[in-house]
Amino acid sequence: MCYRSILPLSDSLIWLKERQSSRPESELKTVLGEFLPKRLAQRLCEIQIDNRPLRQYTPQDLRAVCELLQNWRIRPSDTGRISHRRRLLLGGVSTDGLSSTTMESKTIPGLYFIGEVVDVTGHLRRF
Repeated sequence: MCYRSILPLSDSLIWLKERQSSRPESELKTVLGEFLPKRLAQRLCEIQIDNRPLRQYTPQDLRAVCELLQNWRIRPSDTGRISHRRRLLLGGVSTDGLSSTTMESKTIPGLYFIGEVVDVTGHLRRF
């Protein structure tokens, strides 16, 4: 199975080094909040990444942060038992924005959607 990272390693390393050069006093959580939801960036820095001003990071430190972001996996803590009615939800990623042959996003190359996140509704058979 192929996983996509939050941000590719080479791109994220260049991006962080540019921020370190232009905004050395900014904290890592603030900078990460530019491309991640701010609360997610803050939480990552609370539990997995040492948050400090960018000027305090060595090139090896920045690379380690980028590798962590590249290899980060989301694991649900509890899936619970989903009732039949709760599964009948509408909405999701519009099929207008996806290639019908590859399910790749038309606006973000390399981003694919499939399954329940795609806005496709149909008749469900009851068992």
